[in-house]
Amino acid sequence: MDLNIHPSLRDLCYNNGISFIAERGSGALCFFDFEKRVQVDVKSLKKKPDLISHLQRFGININGNVPVLRERLKQHLEQIAVTYND
Repeated sequence: MDLNIHPSLRDLCYNNGISFIAERGSGALCFFDFEKRVQVDVKSLKKKPDLISHLQRFGININGNVPVLRERLKQHLEQIAVTYND
């Protein structure tokens, strides 16, 4: 991994194909999945803001209640999986 990609890099931890990066100043922790192991567990997203955050990343409609948003995200992730597994 080229560490110059992240100028705000403060610390780096690599575990089981995933690189966790602590950003300087923001307190944010981002990660890179080198082995494509990380998946969103839609069932674990119980709060509407969490679902909206994921949906916005994919540019998906964020209107609706929690069950509707969860189903929308689940369908999108399944569609991505089919696309990449073919």
